[in-house]
Amino acid sequence: MLSRDTGHQRSYVENPYPGYDDVNSSPRFPGLDDDDRLPAMERIAAVVIDGRAKAYPFSALEINQVANDTINGAPIVVFWKEGTQTTFGNLPTGVGSSGVFSRELEDQVLTFTPADNGYEDLETGSLWNILGQAVRGPLLGSSLTPIVSTEHFWFAWSVFLPDTEVWLPED
Repeated sequence: MLSRDTGHQRSYVENPYPGYDDVNSSPRFPGLDDDDRLPAMERIAAVVIDGRAKAYPFSALEINQVANDTINGAPIVVFWKEGTQTTFGNLPTGVGSSGVFSRELEDQVLTFTPADNGYEDLETGSLWNILGQAVRGPLLGSSLTPIVSTEHFWFAWSVFLPDTEVWLPED
């Protein structure tokens, strides 16, 4: 059994991190050596491939929806979709979520672009969802290989991997 009688004054009914969904807020536990390449509270999709770390800021992904990239020779894609809510707050549109996958499928490297209800590969015109599954087109039923990734706040990630590259879309 859990008890609300903890001996501490903090309320366990209320959110201890109000405002954490606001990129302009300050972290409750800031890093020792803050990295100002991104706002501390920027959410990122973080990937490490063969020792090379790269961060994909949600603010850039929200605008672009897709990041076609290569890390250490590995062609990857980062999909972003709006609407995911967190336990920290109630932003009207949520903070979004990401999916990271290899762009290689059956000896072909695919290039993705945002499309209605998903992401389209330019090579076959197939429509893909955030889970890396082809839901329409010539590749219907195919799945992209997931790449291990995590979603973090920039302040937390950059403390542990300060040499992380930051992806920004080309103009």
